[in-house]
Amino acid sequence: MDNEPQSPQIPTNETVQQDPLAGIFFEADVIIKGQEGKCIELFKPLTNRTQGETELFSTIEVWLGQGLDEQAYDCKLNYNTIDAHEPSKSTFTILDDTNMFPGLSEHIASFVHNKTISENDENIFEEKLEARLISFFSMCWKKAGGSDAKTPTYLSFENQEGTYIDMQTGERYTNEHIEEHLKKNTTL
Repeated sequence: MDNEPQSPQIPTNETVQQDPLAGIFFEADVIIKGQEGKCIELFKPLTNRTQGETELFSTIEVWLGQGLDEQAYDCKLNYNTIDAHEPSKSTFTILDDTNMFPGLSEHIASFVHNKTISENDENIFEEKLEARLISFFSMCWKKAGGSDAKTPTYLSFENQEGTYIDMQTGERYTNEHIEEHLKKNTTL
């Protein structure tokens, strides 16, 4: 699966009439793609670290606000390691406690302020933005050397506790699936 985000396409009037969210995503894609270098640099040290003896996996946790208003889409990143036997050995590291995508929340708020967005459009927007972020973070992980990472690493969103996205394949796992998957693929 190729997670490389496509270059943003300038929406036409016809496109925006057919999809009211097309306009919002053009600029959002530019803002997100503009942080590629920063994201790769944040991920590089994580791809080279040695997996702890009883460490099951690690997660890159995305803290992303919800709702179409100012600061709602400020994005912060954490890195967590999960220890199989001793929860006290699990770690929590803040990767970026500033807004990962400066300008994104303001852009979304200004677009929404000038348009009527239905609740259905808001739900579709949330799904499309999440898909873009999964693609973006997976691409950055791979460019940072994630394909050679020694620790299985998953992406998770703080508002979807118990759901993990494999940074290599894009597959979704629940807590139960990930435990089963790791039992088959690792020995502790």
